[in-house]
Amino acid sequence: MSIWSSIGITSYRPGDLVPDDLEGLAAWRDLGRTRPLLIRPDKIGELASFLLDRAEPGPMSDRRFVMLRQTLFAAARAYRTTDGRELVALDDATESSVRRRLDELARDDGRALLSLGMPLALAEHAVGEDGAVTEDRARALETWGRAADAVEALASRPRLARRLGLDDMLRGIDGTHALVAILELYRRLLLAAGRAIDDLSAATIGHHDFRDVDDAVATWRISQGDAARRIGVALDGLASRTPGLDDAPADLPAEASYDGSWILPFSRLGQRVMAWALGLERPTLDLAGVGAAWPGPAIYGYDDYEEEPRAAHALLSELARDDGGPTGLLLGSGEATVLDDLSVAVPGHLLESDRRAYVTRRSDEFGSYLGCVGESRRAGILARLITDEQQLVGPAWNLPGDEAAPGDSFPATFDEEFDRLSIEGDLIDLDERGRLPLDELAFDGRAPGATLVICGDGEELRIAERDQETRRLAHAGDWDPTTTFFGD
Repeated sequence: MSIWSSIGITSYRPGDLVPDDLEGLAAWRDLGRTRPLLIRPDKIGELASFLLDRAEPGPMSDRRFVMLRQTLFAAARAYRTTDGRELVALDDATESSVRRRLDELARDDGRALLSLGMPLALAEHAVGEDGAVTEDRARALETWGRAADAVEALASRPRLARRLGLDDMLRGIDGTHALVAILELYRRLLLAAGRAIDDLSAATIGHHDFRDVDDAVATWRISQGDAARRIGVALDGLASRTPGLDDAPADLPAEASYDGSWILPFSRLGQRVMAWALGLERPTLDLAGVGAAWPGPAIYGYDDYEEEPRAAHALLSELARDDGGPTGLLLGSGEATVLDDLSVAVPGHLLESDRRAYVTRRSDEFGSYLGCVGESRRAGILARLITDEQQLVGPAWNLPGDEAAPGDSFPATFDEEFDRLSIEGDLIDLDERGRLPLDELAFDGRAPGATLVICGDGEELRIAERDQETRRLAHAGDWDPTTTFFGD
């Protein structure tokens, strides 16, 4: 077992000792009652820390650990095995005490495994065998989160965090049932995440409807697979400490990608654990409770190339936040020269590290220019507009500081702003050098060698030819804000 191996308790028997040492052990201890534990001497510190419910041996400043380790060493005698290993046995009194403590800890772990049953059962009830959510999505997410909490709590217990393996869970019926339930819930949650990604993508072309914004956000949260990924990380730790499975941990993505590509490595982990369990051929291990369908090597949300899963992911991730969208304003300006390939370098701090930007061709009395907003900022602004509109507050209703009812007609502010950000404009990828290509964007000053001004204008950027921007700023300088804000 992984735990016993980690604390130095071996499977060697007295008969595995060389004859002289076997004779010495028999003279020192009664071999007829209980087979002596034969322990690796280099693991005495691990044994002491386990008995004290510690994750690591030591520290040497820990008086209890030092005294227990010294007691174990003082009670030990060394013996050689026929294959050349040196092991130690403890005297009768010390080994009896160690066995009682091991039994006590085993019972406590058994109770912890038994306590997994309820949260796992409730979580499994909220999702079907095919990954279809069978309860209100928000409630299902809470239930799955509690199940993941319970699995993590077991795997992170101090004495188990570095030692517990999947084989240890199979030592008793409670652990066996818990492992089967974990695997089945894990499988269903991965399937649920894939279905949610498909729903989000289909919604971007009108092939799926949400009840409201909360339903859309809950679907996005399901697509992120938080509970599945947390269970997967815990399962990976157990697998890495299990004899018969690879020692190296799986390469599990730290974050969920919008296209669902994160699901495959988590699915392969589950399938690898299933293959290991099926290979054990234990009559007490009934794996019929784990379905056969695991997510395969598919990228979700691309059945129709008109779908926009990335945009849906960005918007809903912002709607799921509680801080009201992007913070801070884009301020400052600088000049840049149009290069021969009709690209221009945009200061990174103005795009806030985005590698894609929405660009709109606009014009006013001074000429044509570009309005530009980074992908993540655009999603945050849209999310803030949607939230304000849902709550009947703020700029979306054009009622700053006005507590009066909005009236019968919907204000133009929301429609105009939302349309401008969600419909107008092209999504442009910055090149590998972080430059914005202008070859398909017609506006004044696009010629190679032209000097452009890139100006942070609050929520977005303005990119304009230098002389044009000079005229625009000169005109703005003639405006007296007192007549707008402080007049009668």
